[in-house]
Formats: sequence, C-alpha cells, structure tokens
Amino acid sequence: MNISSCGDDDGPLPGISGPADASVNQLVHRVGDAERGQDVFRFETFGNEGFWTQLVQLPQGIAAAGVTPAQALALGLSVDIERVPQNLRATVEAEAATDLSQARAPNLNNPAITAALVEANAIIGFSARNVVALNGSIDISPDDVYAGESVGATCALCHAITDGSVLDLASGGSIGRRVDGPTNHHLNYGAIVATALNSRALYPTLALRLAANNGMSLSRLGPGQRLVSAEATEIEVDAYLRDA
Repeated sequence: MNISSCGDDDGPLPGISGPADASVNQLVHRVGDAERGQDVFRFETFGNEGFWTQLVQLPQGIAAAGVTPAQALALGLSVDIERVPQNLRATVEAEAATDLSQARAPNLNNPAITAALVEANAIIGFSARNVVALNGSIDISPDDVYAGESVGATCALCHAITDGSVLDLASGGSIGRRVDGPTNHHLNYGAIVATALNSRALYPTLALRLAANNGMSLSRLGPGQRLVSAEATEIEVDAYLRDA
C-alpha cells in the first residue's frame, strides 16, 4: 500500500511570526479622562430619570411619605458630606454626633432636609437633574419630566459608600467623604423603592407567578414561594418589596 505525499514541498503556511519583543504591549489601552469618568459613575443617569421620576414616581413617593434623612440612613443610603449645602453642613455634622432623636437632631428628622440633600446630589446614588436653585423641593414638570427637575439612579447607588467620618450606622448608611467602588451591603433596596407611588412599575423585575413554569419561579424564599401575580395591587407589591 502506498501513502501519497502530504505536500511537504508546498512551502510555509501564510502568517506572521508575532512581535519581535513579546514584552512590548502593542495594544495600548487608551486612557480616558479619569475626572469625567468619575463624574459619570457618580452622577450620570443615562436618562433613567424618566423611569424613576415619571413612571415609578420615587421622588414623589419620598415626598408624600415624608422620608427624613434619619430614615434614609436607616435604609442604608449614605450622605456625601462634601455635597451637603454649606448652610446645612455644620448642622448635619453636629446632629450626627447625637442619638438622632427628634429632640436632638431636628434637621435629620425633617423631610424638607431630605429634599435639600437630594437636590444637592448629596445622597449617594440618586442624581437630581435640571436643578435651577436649591429651594428644598423637587420641582417636577407635569408635562415633560426632562424639562423640569427630576431624579434618576446612578451606578453609585449600589457601588459607593462613605468613609463614615461623620456618622457610620452599624446596619445602615453613613455620612462622610464619598468612597467610590465598595458595595453598599446595608442598602435596603426593596424598602427604598417601595416608597415610590407606583412601585408596580417594577413588576417585570420581581419574582413572578408565571403559568409558563407552573408557578415555580425562584424567589428568595425558594421555588414557588412568595411570588407576585399580574393582579397584585400597589399595597401587595410594596409588602413584597419590604418583605412584610
């Protein structure tokens, strides 16, 4: 039996021999503007204020519920002390050193101060847009959410904290200088969004009762446990989000 030639005389295969010096990185990563990147991480919403303000109505819910800075801190939100308006900063620092009671920390128990902190972009993870003046209220346009003041969420909501130099709650948020990057393990996201006037808008993201899988969606309690139906009311969705 003869084995035919494999074509050894066809010459070398086409290609390149690689870089002359493998230690030289020929694909240099383009370094952008670090300051602009930091600003995007901290404050850019990519337009999601349309969702959070117009559809979910989170800032409206916060105002209607009278959420105070102390309550926001208890939910795991943090305050960037360097963004607190100058006329409030000394007061916030002084009251943070108390037991946070109404008597000893009246401003941290005042819902109007929450609005002032949101307006100033001092509450980490929420970005106020189109703020003309710091007047202690979010002036939302009823006709065009992008024309008036509004609030959106940023990357920093889940991925930034503070150094706790002013206040550091053991199981909540903190007040201090912003620290970008670390995960906020104390953030009670469900309770925060349950404050919105229309938390049912979050329905597609919840653990749903679906006919397609015979009602066996995976929830935090296990397959088929504590699921949300398409007929769920706002009260029922809020209870689900608060794990009540």
